[in-house]
Parts: sequence; structure tokens; C-alpha cells
Amino acid sequence: AVRKNSPEKADEMLKNAMRLTKNALSDVRESVFAFNNPIHESILLGEIAKDIIRSQGSGAFEIKSKIDPSLETSNTKVKWAVYRILQEAFNNIKRHANATFVICNLYKSGNDINIEIQNDGVESPVYQEGFGLLGIRERIAALNGEAEITQTENKFMLKVRIPNE
Repeated sequence: AVRKNSPEKADEMLKNAMRLTKNALSDVRESVFAFNNPIHESILLGEIAKDIIRSQGSGAFEIKSKIDPSLETSNTKVKWAVYRILQEAFNNIKRHANATFVICNLYKSGNDINIEIQNDGVESPVYQEGFGLLGIRERIAALNGEAEITQTENKFMLKVRIPNE
């Protein structure tokens, strides 16, 4: 009824509702982070990455990784994001790819933390972005970072850049 009688007012109400929802979601994420963050500031970022990679065990795919020894941050939000991004990326590979080989590189570029993960388990010509990749994008955006997802006929690649602020 509001849209019909006053489209401008309806648009303004919708924008306000979206802003409030975005703020509420941010508050919920902050609360969940505070209560469930298993990552202490004293744990090194490289060790977090190594632990995630080691936890993949001797599964269906071989993992080759390079972790920059200078890769570090005191920002626990960045550490948590890297942890969750790696965790979700490997979960996606296990669940959706028929990969035999995975390359995982973490390195610094300037003050940015970069993650590159690629696998050879492409099964269809076009991937569909589900909740896992959407969650990765949201984590990165919350830290003012960028994500690039590409797929060719024989390679799926996730590239992430997170400012280390």
C-alpha cells in the first residue's frame, strides 16, 4: 500500500530497513566472534595456516603449500578470517571438487595478506556460488579486502587479498 501511494517513502523505508539489517548482522557477527574465537593473538598466522592444511590429512587430494615466513598480524579478526577462509575453501574442495591436487599459497604483498588456492577438480564448465563462497566473500568484504574466483576447464582458483590493518 505504501509503495502505491508514496513510492519515494517506500524506497526510503526499504533503504532504512536494509541499513538496520546490515547493522544488526554486523553486531551479531561481532558477538559470535567474541564468544567463539578460538584464535588467540599469540598464535602465529603461519601456524594457523599450517594447522588447517595439516588437518586435511591424507585425503583424496595432494596439497602443495607455500607459507611466507614473514606472514604475520596481531589483528585477531584477520587471523580468524584467514582461518575460516582456509577452512571453507578446503571444505568446498572436499565437497564439490573431484580434485587430485591442491596448491595453497599464503604471502604478504606490501601490508596485505594474500591467499591463493587452486585445485584441479573442475567438474562442470560453470561453478555456482553457494553459501561457502558467499561466506568467504562476506568475511573478506568486512575487512575491506577483495576476492577473485576464476575457473577454467581444468582449474578452479580462489585469490584473496586482506588488508593487514
